Amino acid sequence: MAFKSTINRSHLRVVREVEAIGGNAQALASRKQMGCTFDALKTYGPPMVKLRIDCVRHPASLHWKVSEQQLHKVKAEIIEASNNHRSLLLEAIHSASYSWDLANPLLAPESAINILNSTILEEFVVISLRKPDISVLFRQLHHPTLLKSSAASTPENPEDVSSGKTLQRSTPSADMYLHMELLSVAVPLLSDLPKILCPVEPQFVYVGSDYHCQADSRDATHFAIAFELPGGWQKDKEAMALTVL
Repeated sequence: MAFKSTINRSHLRVVREVEAIGGNAQALASRKQMGCTFDALKTYGPPMVKLRIDCVRHPASLHWKVSEQQLHKVKAEIIEASNNHRSLLLEAIHSASYSWDLANPLLAPESAINILNSTILEEFVVISLRKPDISVLFRQLHHPTLLKSSAASTPENPEDVSSGKTLQRSTPSADMYLHMELLSVAVPLLSDLPKILCPVEPQFVYVGSDYHCQADSRDATHFAIAFELPGGWQKDKEAMALTVL
């Protein structure tokens, strides 16, 4: 239900604002994170930030829209994914390789979809949107210039940051001004988020196993092999070797 109706905007208004900006809005989900992206010309940065934060923080989980529209779409996506051999193998790899949280399927089973309603979705938003768990990222800014300007304007005394003092040694670039403008828009909209630490950190243990599934087609067989890479993609050399393999 990303970029649908919010408490402050109707679905039609959200669509009209995206069209007026000439942007492209989409939502992505994985086992470890969810993301809402908004791509457009960087001159439209402030309205993009306002719209995206409003859609993430204040979704209007209308009962009729959830039960009559969205649940049917989700069920159709689950059926489509089950007929996709690649996605089916990816799900099987996780369930066979890990225990605990990473073994859970990315797509919920249809039995779990049937019990979803607007109340459960609203509770999920309240629990999930906390200060340690939400980040706002700005892409396509000229990072070398931005970092250089940031370093040039960094105060020598850390206490000057809290008092609002900044020692300017050089003129910030246009990207620095844009970055500061986007922060001035995003910070007030996110400052009231509750700062609650997660009581239980997600856990997973690599156990290794095998998974077999009977397919409808007798003419083709699909299989996948996976193994754990300690450190994951954070280790460049090991990740490069894994990619080659």
